[in-house]
Amino acid sequence: MTVQSPDRTRSDDTSTAVDETVRDVGAVMADARDTVISAASRVPEIADSTRAAVDGALRQMETGSDEALTAGASLALGAAIGMLVGGAPRLFIVMALVPVAAIGAILLDRQTRIRSARSSGGRA
Repeated sequence: MTVQSPDRTRSDDTSTAVDETVRDVGAVMADARDTVISAASRVPEIADSTRAAVDGALRQMETGSDEALTAGASLALGAAIGMLVGGAPRLFIVMALVPVAAIGAILLDRQTRIRSARSSGGRA
């Protein structure tokens, strides 16, 4: 009858556990690789749909009334200030300010058009 020492049994158990862990990590890495490949193949589709959504939002803002745009800018600015005071990450605060900048640019463009139309209309 052969008796195994406790040290050898622990060593075998540890070796088996390490082998299982390595196999599990390999499987997780393969799944991660497949996910990355799948996501990378969808990037052009995602970019096109995002571009279409941004274009639609800009068209709606350009056709909106000054009052609606001012209200939207005030809401977005208030949300950004609230996040700043609340300690939100800076990235979220910057993202909340993007609509404020877009609306501000549209309102500024409208004012510039009105002024140029008045100045050219007064000379004619």
